[in-house]
Parts: sequence; structure tokens; C-alpha cells
Amino acid sequence: MRYLVFFLFLLNAYYSPGQVRDVEQVDELDTASYLWLKKVRINPYITAELERASLLDNQASNLALSWGVLVNDRFSAGTFISVMTSDIGFPLIFPNGFDLDLVHGGLHLSYLWPVTKSLSAGVDSRFGFGEMEISYAESGTDVFSTRFTSVNPSIVVDYQVGRFVKLTAGLGYRLLNGYDFNTDELADLDGTTMRFGLKLGLFKRLKWPRVEEGTGDEE
Repeated sequence: MRYLVFFLFLLNAYYSPGQVRDVEQVDELDTASYLWLKKVRINPYITAELERASLLDNQASNLALSWGVLVNDRFSAGTFISVMTSDIGFPLIFPNGFDLDLVHGGLHLSYLWPVTKSLSAGVDSRFGFGEMEISYAESGTDVFSTRFTSVNPSIVVDYQVGRFVKLTAGLGYRLLNGYDFNTDELADLDGTTMRFGLKLGLFKRLKWPRVEEGTGDEE
């Protein structure tokens, strides 16, 4: 009999109202966490871009490639690499006697707000490091090289044209720091940037209104 009373006492203590409330609170928290995680969509993407940047009073062309993850079609984070494809004269000693080449890459972060079901606008920031080389224009022999850091904040626009395709454009300003040159011409290495690109990934579905047959106005 004593063992039965002791067992009933333990059973009552375990299933007391306070214990039941704690279990219910845990269940509610688990349910809320599950519903929150269910709403989070994380998808990979890759973007190819053509970029124009002000450099030494010229417009330099760059090819850029970026990739990363997109969260709920708004926040994205990833890496990028940009390679200059045009020849820019560097007036170190003789005008047009030297060429400047530049390549850099790093981290990019962006956040977009939906404007319409297909159009989004927001901000993008790129933080990276790279290397620039000066070479003879005629022979291509390297003369000097230095490393640098870069910061490029931009305003960006994305237009979704399909389930897996977006068109993207951006306008920003690029700052280069940390190079070893001591000439006045290098103040012109900072300048505006414009880029246009194609973004591929698994994006949200475009919900177009359905047109059902036989629902038109008939005279």
C-alpha cells in the first residue's frame, strides 16, 4: 500500500498543472519555430554582369561573376570576382605608354524590396581586395603591381522574367584604397560604376491572374 501511495504521489507531481503548462509552452514554441522556418526560402543563384567603371578619366569595361544564396527573394549574400577587360592608359611617365590592369573580388551583400510582383529595388554593397598591374603598352611587360582594397555601394534593380531568370542593373560608386602608388593621377581611380547582368537561380513563382474560358463578356 505504501508503494502505491508513493507511486500516485510521483505521478501527480509529474502531471501537475504547472508541468502541463510547461509542456504546452514548449509545444507552442516548437510550432512557432517550425512555422517560421517553413516560411524561410533559401535558394542559390549566380549572376554574370557587364560593368562600366570610371577610371583615370576613362570608362573601363569589366566582366563580373557573383554567386551566393538568396533568402526569401530579398536578402542575398555571396562572393564576386571582377576582371577588367579594356586597356586603360596609365600616364606614369609618357602618356599612353603604359597600361593598367585590375582584378578584384570579395564579399557582397544586398537587400531588395518588392515594388511589383516582378520588380524589386534595393541596395548592394561589395567589399573586396585585388591587384592592379602596370605594364608597357607595346610589349606587355609588367613594370609594377600593387594590392588594394575596394568598397562599392550601389543602388540595384531586379526584374524577374521567369521562374529561373532575372535581369539586374546597378548604379554605384567604387572606392579603392591601400595601393602603393604615390602619384596624383591615382585620385581618379575612384569613380562611378554601372552594371547590367543576368541572374540565374530558383526564384519565387510569378502568380499571374488566370483567365478562364467562357468568362468574357458576351453581347
